Amino acid sequence: DKVADGITVEELVGYFVGSPEWVSRGLYRAAGDTHLVRVDTPDLSLYVIKSDPVVGRELLASGTYEPHVTGHLRQSLVRGGVFVDIGANIGYYTLLAARCVGPEGQVIAFEPNPVNLKVLLLNTRSAGDTVRVHP
Repeated sequence: DKVADGITVEELVGYFVGSPEWVSRGLYRAAGDTHLVRVDTPDLSLYVIKSDPVVGRELLASGTYEPHVTGHLRQSLVRGGVFVDIGANIGYYTLLAARCVGPEGQVIAFEPNPVNLKVLLLNTRSAGDTVRVHP
């Protein structure tokens, strides 16, 4: 019914895969026993891979990621701007950039790792046309 009403299949899948029930019950797993955890930072909310020793660990431990880079991006990006995230991982900078450039801007994210790509797609599902993800 939703697809007939105009919602895309991708939006419908994103709705189910991103639902709190789906994640809390462990129905969505990036790979194997890897679980996702929702992290709220001062700038954004996103799912991280609990076992990730770099991005996930820092976000889970401190609620922030590379504050020196985050601050620089916040100051540098302008509404309507374009940001290219090569090696987007799970989308921390992609989401931060989308917030900064707004719906008038564009964020293009590239992530070749299939596990990270799944989480990136989950994290960017609500960004609409502002974010384009490429594997």
